[in-house]
Amino acid sequence: MPITAKTTGNTIFADDYNKLQEKVKSILGAGGGIYGTDYGYGQTVKSSQVIGATLPNNNTGDLVTVEQMNDLRMDIMTCWQHQTTDIFPINSVTSIDTVAAGDASAPLLGQDNKTYNDYIFCVNYIDTNRLTASPTAMSLISGKAELGFTNWNNFKTHDVTVTFLDSSHKRYFFNAGGEIRISAVHAGSFVVNSKAWSWQKLLADAGVLTYKYTDNIAISSAPAVLLNKTATNTAVYAENYYKILGSAPASNTLFFRIIFHDVDVGDRVGAGAPIDENVSGTTTSSISLYYPTGTVQDPEDSQYYESVKLEQPTITSLQGTVY
Repeated sequence: MPITAKTTGNTIFADDYNKLQEKVKSILGAGGGIYGTDYGYGQTVKSSQVIGATLPNNNTGDLVTVEQMNDLRMDIMTCWQHQTTDIFPINSVTSIDTVAAGDASAPLLGQDNKTYNDYIFCVNYIDTNRLTASPTAMSLISGKAELGFTNWNNFKTHDVTVTFLDSSHKRYFFNAGGEIRISAVHAGSFVVNSKAWSWQKLLADAGVLTYKYTDNIAISSAPAVLLNKTATNTAVYAENYYKILGSAPASNTLFFRIIFHDVDVGDRVGAGAPIDENVSGTTTSSISLYYPTGTVQDPEDSQYYESVKLEQPTITSLQGTVY
């Protein structure tokens, strides 16, 4: 739920600061709990809570220091620059600044953006976009795991296990925009309408399966079909298919079975017997990893700071048994 802006002229209390800090912590830090599994990047949070209002004298909590405001600014900026390439608009504060409520209807006006409502705007922004990641904050490792089949026939399977440090690491990975990308190619130049050509077209048409946050929250321990592509470019080999199954056998693992099934059993040529030729050439199944490795550049001083960064999960692959 968005944090409500303060009316211009109202006093800003410690509890108001704490509302902002708690929301930012839920996004940047561990999240989960009362916020839900879609909160949390698993990063160290610089800011912290202050002593808020206490009875019998409500709203007489701590004054928020310059350091505390600037720590909160840094945490917000870390999330902001992980999510978007827009320049971070909040200025740091100094010991001579008084942080006022500001304009509730038009925050971030002018060049000196450091009012409470300026902070509210940015916190609500990073909350709304918490499952979005800017490509500049991510890295792609193509071909993290690969398996090839040469001059093959019938079934070939590629079994891939993705193992995270624990269930939290898995949640952080997908919340922060991480993806597992699965693809396959059949390289080379082949005679049009040949079996090898048909497989080349089938895999090219299938493209890249991108397994991301929405896929992860929907998957269970039971294998589910993530992709099922048949050959549509030729009637002769229309029965052949490429299929990807996915499951979550444990809280910190994912399992993918990638199936190449050359169902074709041969086609009659003239008066001879049906011929079931092999798929000539090499078919390569590939797993790529897209994960957060970004840095933050403060627009005020152009200094770089470590942003949302997570360890890579371990990816193992092998040729599986016949499906």
